[in-house]
Amino acid sequence: MKTVTKESNVETALSKPANAKPPDIASAPVPDTLATLKVNPETGLTHAEVDTRRKEHGYNEVAEKKGHPVLKFLEKFWGISAWMLELIMLLSVVLGKYSDLIVVGALLVINAVLSFMQESRAAGVVETLRKPSR
Repeated sequence: MKTVTKESNVETALSKPANAKPPDIASAPVPDTLATLKVNPETGLTHAEVDTRRKEHGYNEVAEKKGHPVLKFLEKFWGISAWMLELIMLLSVVLGKYSDLIVVGALLVINAVLSFMQESRAAGVVETLRKPSR
């Protein structure tokens, strides 16, 4: 239930029990989201409120995850499609079809190299976008 105050036309949520589940603000209507986040749509947040929320929640940014490049490359050999190719390679050895083994092995390595290079390029672009503009 919501009430609308006549003085400021701002919707406010009525008191809810402490165990009430917070609404999903990604799919909630804008007035509900603003009420949940305790934001006045006419004035926004004051500098003091921004500072308080920053201290409580931190900046709105995604944490960087950097791993060792060799481990990132080796991860390209771990997954369902890599496992299927590796199984084909194993069956090729068992059946004595060494030409198939070479072709599938080459495909596996080429796929890993291209995927690693593409991921590295994308990481470079993201890094460029993270840098503050001059």
